[in-house]
Amino acid sequence: MMFSKNLILSFLVPVSLLLSIALSSEATAATPAGFHYRKIFTPAGQLVHILEVDLKEHRLELVPASNHTRGLATLAHIAKQHGALAAINGGFFKSGNQAGLPAGILKIQKNWYQIAYQARGAMGWSDTAAIWLMDRIQTKTTLVINEVRYPIYALNQAGLSQKAILYTKAYGQTPDSRPLSYHIVVDNNRVVALGAGINPSIPANGFVYVRGPHMQQPTGVSLGDLARLEIEILPQTEDTAKDIWQKVDNIIGGAPLLVKNGKSLQNFEQEHLPSEFINSRLARTAIGLLPNGNCLLVVSERNSTEDSAGMTLPELATFMQQQGCLQALNLDGGSSSSLYLDDSFGIKEPISEDSWPNNAGRPISNALVILPKIAP
Repeated sequence: MMFSKNLILSFLVPVSLLLSIALSSEATAATPAGFHYRKIFTPAGQLVHILEVDLKEHRLELVPASNHTRGLATLAHIAKQHGALAAINGGFFKSGNQAGLPAGILKIQKNWYQIAYQARGAMGWSDTAAIWLMDRIQTKTTLVINEVRYPIYALNQAGLSQKAILYTKAYGQTPDSRPLSYHIVVDNNRVVALGAGINPSIPANGFVYVRGPHMQQPTGVSLGDLARLEIEILPQTEDTAKDIWQKVDNIIGGAPLLVKNGKSLQNFEQEHLPSEFINSRLARTAIGLLPNGNCLLVVSERNSTEDSAGMTLPELATFMQQQGCLQALNLDGGSSSSLYLDDSFGIKEPISEDSWPNNAGRPISNALVILPKIAP
C-alpha cells in the first residue's frame, strides 16, 4: 500500500453496533482547494477513504475507458488521460466474451451506451443545469419509424441473434449481427439503408436496428423515412421526477440505491441482488450527495495488507447516511474498487484492492473523474 502502516483496531464489533460507536481513527491529508480527503478506520476493522468534492469549484464527469463500449483501462490511466484531479471507478461491466460492455444503464454526454434491464439504482446529472438525481430507474426503449413503434430488447449487446437489438456508435464501428439479419440504418433521424444480409457501419449521428434472421421483419419502411429512438426513463420512487430524468446528460447505473432522501435503505429486494453480494464484506465504492451540494466519493477497502475487512451493503448504506448523504449509490466494487488522487494530494499511487499487480487496480469500463469547473 502507498500509506505507511497504521494501528488498526482489529477487535470484532457486531454490525448492529457499527453506528453507535465513534469511528476509531481518522487521518486527513493536505488537499487542494475544493477537496476534503479523509481516511477512516472503523471499529469493525474497515479502512474507508472519503473524498468530499465542492461542485461549485469542480465538476464531475463520467468517462468511458475508450471511445467504444468494449474498452478497458485502469482508473489511473483514465484519470491521467483526462487530466483529472481525482477519480473513482464507475458502474458495473461484463466479463468473458463480452468484456467491457456496461452491465447497467449508462448515458454519457447525451450518448447512450446501455439501458436499464431491471429497476436498479442510478444517478443522473447535467452539470450545466445543476441537476442531480438518484433513484431506482427502469427504461422503456422503442424505435419509432413513421410513428410506428418497434420494440427494442437490448442496446449495444453482443450474441443475441434472435432479439431486436439497437447499436449506437458507442458500441464500435459495426453491429454484432448474424448472417441474414435484417438491418435498419438511421442517420440524422432518417432511414439511410435497410435490408437483410447487409453489413452496415454505425453512423456517428444515428444507430443500427438489427432483427435476427428468424424474426418477423418490419414492413412499410423505406429509405428516407423519419425515424427516432425513444428511451423513456421510469423512476421507481419519485414519479414526479420523470420529466427531469429525461433531461439529464449523464446517467450511471449502480446497485443498489443506498440512501434515499436521507434514509438508509436496508432492504434491497426490489433490485433483485444475490444475497451473497449484499451480505459479504467486500471492497465497495459509493457516491453520495450532501445537503451543501457537494458530492462524496467513498471507497471501503478489503485489503489483506492493511487488514481491512470490507463492508456489506447494509453497512455501506449506514455509513453513507452517517456521513450526511441525502442520496447515495453503490457502484462497482470488489477488485474494481479504486480511488485516484493526483500529485497535489501528496499521494503517488491509486488506492485499490491489493489483488491486482502493483496496486494499480483492475482495468475498468468507465470512471467518474473530477475536473476543474469550466468558466461560463
